[in-house]
Amino acid sequence: MGILYTKHNMENIKEKIKDNIIDLISVSSSGRLIILKPEKKVFGEDLSVSKRADYNEKNILIKIISLIGPSDNAVLQKDFSQEDIKSDDDFYFIFVYFDIIRQKMGDYVWMMPSLKLKELAKQDNLKNNNNIFAVKILLDNKEKNKYSEFSIPVKKLGKFILDLLNSKKTKK
Repeated sequence: MGILYTKHNMENIKEKIKDNIIDLISVSSSGRLIILKPEKKVFGEDLSVSKRADYNEKNILIKIISLIGPSDNAVLQKDFSQEDIKSDDDFYFIFVYFDIIRQKMGDYVWMMPSLKLKELAKQDNLKNNNNIFAVKILLDNKEKNKYSEFSIPVKKLGKFILDLLNSKKTKK
């Protein structure tokens, strides 16, 4: 007999995923980042990340998209309307797989800037010529595709974000 997941259960699982990502970012950045779940959302983000003790710098905003499994499908697929993908230099999407039986995230996440996501999703959808963009990320991470460059081992997510924030500071 399968497990029935209600909307409330799914929301709890999504909150657990956000909490796991917060922990991963904090630990792998050696505590050098501040990660918040914003109350006032600019783009519908789930997290706001900034450098600790760097109060004048911009933060980055992150929207988490999850595939909750177990899944026989090795593809994380998400459809977006054109309005769902906000275009901003500081807005990012993190795609993550979460296995509810093992209560564990996959070994990789895919983190990409909203501007790049919009471009790649649009390329996937040119033949359909409508306002729905599809993103298809291969979870096994063995076969290379256009999303592969955004693949990050979960244990290095915080360091990646810290380096990203440092690079934004030097571009000013």
